[in-house]
Amino acid sequence: MKKLVFLYLLIMHATLLFADPVSFVKFTFKDSESWGILREHRIIEIDAAPWINQRETGRYYSLEEVDLLPPVSPTKVLAIGLNYRSHSGDAGAAKPELFAKFPSSVQGGGNILIPEDAVNIHYEGELVIVIGRETKDVDVREARESIFGITIGNDISERSWQSSDLQWTRAKASDGFAPVGPKLVQGQEWSDLLISTFVNGELRQNESTAKLIHSPEEIVSWVSRYITLEPGDIIFTGTPGRTQRVSEGDLIEVKIENIGILSNRVVWE
Repeated sequence: MKKLVFLYLLIMHATLLFADPVSFVKFTFKDSESWGILREHRIIEIDAAPWINQRETGRYYSLEEVDLLPPVSPTKVLAIGLNYRSHSGDAGAAKPELFAKFPSSVQGGGNILIPEDAVNIHYEGELVIVIGRETKDVDVREARESIFGITIGNDISERSWQSSDLQWTRAKASDGFAPVGPKLVQGQEWSDLLISTFVNGELRQNESTAKLIHSPEEIVSWVSRYITLEPGDIIFTGTPGRTQRVSEGDLIEVKIENIGILSNRVVWE
């Protein structure tokens, strides 16, 4: 039975590799929350999250008439640090360096409300992977099948708190410190995608996911040894290069090729 299941997963994976990527969005329309398939500027509503067996409802919307939400629904928000040598230095990380945010850290585009006593806020543009099935103690090959799709993330960090606090919780997991979106893409190969971060239109980060020290598959395999991953959980995979402090009103845009642009403005409470 296990061999048949694994063969089925391999066939499904091969099918995805040769299929066109599919983009999903989560949105509200007249105070009602839904998921949909995005095709150009048209949203085809579906009746469940995309990693669940779902079907089209027959309702359609334009992007202009809805409000987009983060295209995820995590029970856990995990993140990997020091995963590009341009960020960590030549030594890099021998293993995926894991920390956590909270579901309450997640937001989509728009304003990030920064706590009034924060003094050293940094952006971290990242590829984010979204888990599609329950995953525990899998090898790297199986881990790939656990990744439903990818989206864009910005790991907002308060560097002074990160240095002074016993744990990174406040520095990394405050409300709104995990913007993701605006869409979730299934079927897009992630091994060589350019991540570019702009602040007020100025390029600040620009590096390919090919430079990741630990690949998404390796991350999922390693994390699953210790933590059961569930459908909808997300993992930030690390940021490239050096980051800088941002100021009140700055616009941060994280772009990943073939995925889109995540835009947020920082506003102090």
